[in-house]
Amino acid sequence: YYPDKCFISCAGISQERMFTDTSIHEISTKKYMIDAAKEVFLLADHTKFENNGQFFLTDFSSVDYIITDAEADLQSLDYLENAGIRICSTGK
Repeated sequence: YYPDKCFISCAGISQERMFTDTSIHEISTKKYMIDAAKEVFLLADHTKFENNGQFFLTDFSSVDYIITDAEADLQSLDYLENAGIRICSTGK
């Protein structure tokens, strides 16, 4: 596959500049899609911030956009924007 856009989810986003997940069965597929896509969109609601899954998914440099909900913590969004990730927040 050579996707233009990749939409994936994760279990956790930490300030240690990484995204994590909980399913060992999905990690390799998600990593492949991240590497192959021209743009990577991460879908993560506010419960994913400052949360960690058991498995490393990718670091901040691999994600172009985060789509989150209006309840996401502004401090968390700031460190992501400072890392060069564009934030798309949905309204209530």
